[in-house]
Amino acid sequence: MKIRTGFVTNSSSTSYLFAFKEKPDEATFLEECGIQKGSKAESLFKVLFTNIDYYAEPVETVCMQWSKHKDYANLDQFILSKFSPGVLDRIKQMEDEGFTVLMGSWSSDDDPVIAFFCTEHFVVDNDKFFLHAMNCAW
Repeated sequence: MKIRTGFVTNSSSTSYLFAFKEKPDEATFLEECGIQKGSKAESLFKVLFTNIDYYAEPVETVCMQWSKHKDYANLDQFILSKFSPGVLDRIKQMEDEGFTVLMGSWSSDDDPVIAFFCTEHFVVDNDKFFLHAMNCAW
């Protein structure tokens, strides 16, 4: 038996989808997430918005990057490797309605605020945007 005495981590990761017809600004993002100006959660969601705004990429681009490591027959198969069939149906519906679909990932090894969101499961689905962060794996 080996016993490790140094730092041990059990990192987590979350793949998320962010879809919108018109890209929301920070104020709209906060409002649609139910965050009131001046609330204690406001700074957390500002960090979340900045992270999504900076790192999320078109889902097709992410699929091509992942396909270097694993062969996916098509984009649908790639999305189904990370999300449920119901999410795929919702994404197709939004694409038909002219939404842009982005994808990204968070790690519990990231910034502490992003690590917090990485370990939570949540969906924001309204007329302005769709944020699906239910694919959390420890």
